[in-house]
Amino acid sequence: MPLTAHSLPSRRNASSPNQIRCILNVRYLVEASSRWRVGNGESIHIWVDRWVPSSTDFCPKLKPTGYDESSRVASLIDHDNGGWRVSTIRSLFYPLDVEAILTIPLGRTVDEDSLIWHFKLNGRFSVRSAHHLALSIAESSLASCSDQ
Repeated sequence: MPLTAHSLPSRRNASSPNQIRCILNVRYLVEASSRWRVGNGESIHIWVDRWVPSSTDFCPKLKPTGYDESSRVASLIDHDNGGWRVSTIRSLFYPLDVEAILTIPLGRTVDEDSLIWHFKLNGRFSVRSAHHLALSIAESSLASCSDQ
């Protein structure tokens, strides 16, 4: 469900039936802008979850070599040395995703994975940053409509 200027609430219609649609759009915005921060990698499915920070949708692009959907990010971490298994990553992912994955810092791998808000440095959701993101999307949506 794409976010548009018409899906944002206004003071005039705050109590209208469009509220439900607006709430669903906000939910979509929050889900689409959240991603996993890698800790031990046990909670994150490699090919299903959103965890690659530089990808537009935070998901790695699938190489046509086949894959195991149940594989977890933990299998890409060398837990003995506290780093990435670089050769495994290079064999599974396209170069852009390899670069992005290898830039993800691995702290103490005993930390659990956490779901974060991508658009704040501290990873915490704020209504203010969500509002700014929604306005930015709405403005770009309006601009693309006026270009047609």
